[in-house]
Amino acid sequence: MIASESEGSYGAMLSSFTTSVKADLDSPVTSNFGNRIVEYRAEAQQIVEEADGYAVDFERLRKVAKEVEDTLVILTRQLLAFGQAAKEIATKWTSRSESQYESDVAVILMKMECHIKDEADLTNLQMRNWQSNIVNPFATLVEIAREIRNRGVERSCRDYENKYMKAEADARKHAKHAGYTRSQLGHGELAEQLTRERLMVQYELCKFLMSVDTIEDRRGPQLLRHFMELVRNQNSYYMNRVRANEDFRQDMTKLEERMMTRNANRCAQRNTLWDLRNQLEANSEFARCTSGRRSSGRDSLNIGNRLSGINLISANNALLMDNDSLSELATSTAFFPDLDFTQSGYLYKKSNKKLHKQWQKRRCRIEDGHFWLSHSDESIPPTKVSLLVSDCKPSVDDSKSFDLYCRERTYHLQADSETDAKRWMLALKREITRVKTKMLSAETPQGNEGDTSGAISELYQRKMCIAKVRQLPGNNICADCSSKEDVQWLSNIGALVCIACSGVHRELGVHVSRIQSLNLDVISPLEFFVPLSSGNIMINRLFEYDAAKCAKWKPIPGCTRHVQHCLLFRFDRQRFIQMKYRDRAFVQKLDDPDASLTEAFNDRDFESAYRALLSPNLTKKPFLRNGPFHQMVLSGVSSSLLLADLVMQLKIEVPDMEAVMMDCIRHGKADMVAVLLRYRSLSSTVHGIHLHSLITCSEKAQQKKITEMLCSLQSGDSTQAQNVTVPSILFISTPDSASLSRSSSSVSPCPPLPSDSIASQNFISKPINVLMRNGTTISIPQCMFFSIMIVPSRYQAFRKS
Repeated sequence: MIASESEGSYGAMLSSFTTSVKADLDSPVTSNFGNRIVEYRAEAQQIVEEADGYAVDFERLRKVAKEVEDTLVILTRQLLAFGQAAKEIATKWTSRSESQYESDVAVILMKMECHIKDEADLTNLQMRNWQSNIVNPFATLVEIAREIRNRGVERSCRDYENKYMKAEADARKHAKHAGYTRSQLGHGELAEQLTRERLMVQYELCKFLMSVDTIEDRRGPQLLRHFMELVRNQNSYYMNRVRANEDFRQDMTKLEERMMTRNANRCAQRNTLWDLRNQLEANSEFARCTSGRRSSGRDSLNIGNRLSGINLISANNALLMDNDSLSELATSTAFFPDLDFTQSGYLYKKSNKKLHKQWQKRRCRIEDGHFWLSHSDESIPPTKVSLLVSDCKPSVDDSKSFDLYCRERTYHLQADSETDAKRWMLALKREITRVKTKMLSAETPQGNEGDTSGAISELYQRKMCIAKVRQLPGNNICADCSSKEDVQWLSNIGALVCIACSGVHRELGVHVSRIQSLNLDVISPLEFFVPLSSGNIMINRLFEYDAAKCAKWKPIPGCTRHVQHCLLFRFDRQRFIQMKYRDRAFVQKLDDPDASLTEAFNDRDFESAYRALLSPNLTKKPFLRNGPFHQMVLSGVSSSLLLADLVMQLKIEVPDMEAVMMDCIRHGKADMVAVLLRYRSLSSTVHGIHLHSLITCSEKAQQKKITEMLCSLQSGDSTQAQNVTVPSILFISTPDSASLSRSSSSVSPCPPLPSDSIASQNFISKPINVLMRNGTTISIPQCMFFSIMIVPSRYQAFRKS
């Protein structure tokens, strides 16, 4: 084996040694092998020290690999134990019962036992594969590395040096007797006298280098072959596992058909039990029996007197309700949509701090469809929570506590007693139902009918934005895999994707892509700016500019339907979306992105600005004070809002942002201030933005609307900062991509507002089937469904096909 010097100390020594030994065997007198023995001895010692380091590293890998092997052994043993237990239970159930239902359940356990046994066998094969290709090779490497010693080389080199010194001394002695003086003798002159010792040195060095070559081969080519064998066996393991899962799925599908038929009958029986329970609870004797067990009779009487004025429910029954009963009571206020229920008092609110979660006493009030929560400093305006998009549920940990689920956060509240807690929950449920009923009773949205009508106008505006997003070029198919199935998941960067790709977008994190559903989520008008300005065709023109490179990774539509390749396709989809959005591997690399961005800001060209903002060579120059970005936000053009929001969504760091916002406040640009305020929540490098300074500036400039928005944001309510008027330019599109610029002039039709009762009924009262907890199905209006879907719910909803 001839090695080059690039292989390290071993390779250099091997090359030099073989050349020198061949020359010495041909001509011992002229050879320089003797002069290099000291060098070979030192190099051998260095190789031994390196081998000791290899042994330490290999031992570390061997220990970890052994732990993995032990884990697989334990997993195999536990899987077999689980399968055996399932088999024994199934046998016991089959022998004790003659019911067909029990037999089917036993069959499920038997099938599970077979599946788990196959899984245990596959895991055992995986353990053996790991043992033979990882554990054993590293154990061998540790053993060989520890066995590499240079004792024979040291001994032969010492013998050679001793014989050489003795032969040199004898030669000088003979020269002195002959009458002349000899200088130091060379190894070639004494070659004949040192033949045996020189041969032993060469032999020991050959043996040493052969042992070193063994470890070099095992830690190089052989280790690679073992790892490749491990990968091949792992592929076989996964294929067998998918095949076993498919067989199990087919068996379970047949059994599921029988179970579903039988479950329908059980569902009917369960509904009958629910009806019987409700009839029993409505019995006056039952109410008296249960009220006698309660110690809070006086509190029950007090709240009963308050409710008796509107003939809703008796006093005792009101306090014995669980969450479902409270919901049924609150629903009864649908017959009194104009009855305003007011409740005030003190509650304990759990703080939202990460380390110290304390209960703090706060003054609370329910009035005019809102929940008002005061601060510790009551001079600060209280937090205003809209009950139109809220829900209330009791806490599972404490009977005196309950949770108020709102759009922005969840409030954990606690009363002084269980009676007070139920009184507050009852009031919240009734007021929530009242404002929703009042909203549904309105036929057309009016701007001057209070907050509830304003909510209706917001719903219509949201419907217009959703309709326009669906009409944009390319938005009928997924931007990532071109699938046409369930393309309703909207990213904040403008892409509309299918449900399969939306999961990968969520894995990227909200700092890369924030996914929301057009049908299920409540999207604020501000969050529609970038999606309405782009569309899938523009997004793919920007993020898939390198089409040749992109085509190698882009997934195909419907790839998840193939079970045999689902793991592989899942990996391909994830890798492609990561490269496309997170790494931006396919975007255009501009030579001068700063100049391109400046020109795009001046021309209000959304696509050109987007392309420049994606460039990795972009600097902070366009965002400096009085620069292109600063001039653009102060221009007053509606398209400037879209470009500013794009900068916020892409999390571009803007120097001296507070000064830019103050200039917008002085010019009275409330919508632009709302857009720039997103910089506080979207950017991870926020410096020098203080709401107190902005509020002071707006008060000096006498900008009342901006002051109210900043104060509400300071108190934790961001609703006003998100309710920005959608610019009409978002409904102006060019024929190819809907790129927004000054030259855009073709107007696309905007979805008209429903002005008659028929259109209002189609939107507000379009029914959606909701599966209740007891197995029954009820039909509720679509608008109400969207209102309740933004809070945690125990219901599962599906559209009527």
